[in-house]
Amino acid sequence: TDGSAPELVLTDVAPVGYHAWLDDSTLGLFVLGQPPTLQIADARTGRARIAAHNIGRSLHKVPGRAAVSFLHRDGGVPTIRTLDPARGTATDLVAPLEGSQDYAWAPGGVLVMGSGSRLFAFDPLTDRTWREIADLSSAGIENITRLAISPDGSRIAVVAAGS
Repeated sequence: TDGSAPELVLTDVAPVGYHAWLDDSTLGLFVLGQPPTLQIADARTGRARIAAHNIGRSLHKVPGRAAVSFLHRDGGVPTIRTLDPARGTATDLVAPLEGSQDYAWAPGGVLVMGSGSRLFAFDPLTDRTWREIADLSSAGIENITRLAISPDGSRIAVVAAGS
């Protein structure tokens, strides 16, 4: 941002498809491969370690925590999980919606996920299942594929196929 030449943060980790900064020096990385892996990297040392195999592309910092969330597809039922890299502990949150893999966190700690034309929410503190919060079919949206929520929670961006 200061106009200087850009430089790689991690020179020995590739190919990184997506990333999430967990704090000033720790990153969660979606690293492409067979299978794709979740890697936790330290920007100060350039080192990364594999934390999970066979993950989905949706990777996010958990609001209010130095933790990462990801869709884990290794064996059994796919599950959205959180990982606290400092403690090395993973926690299962909820199964993703059928046929969906992309989600976002609202600033208050609620997950939002799309399926077809509808948006669903899941609060890990109070919900047991996903609850529908909006149907966007009247806007011509048929197949939500990705979404993002602004840092203040006032806006949501949806990528979807239209009619």
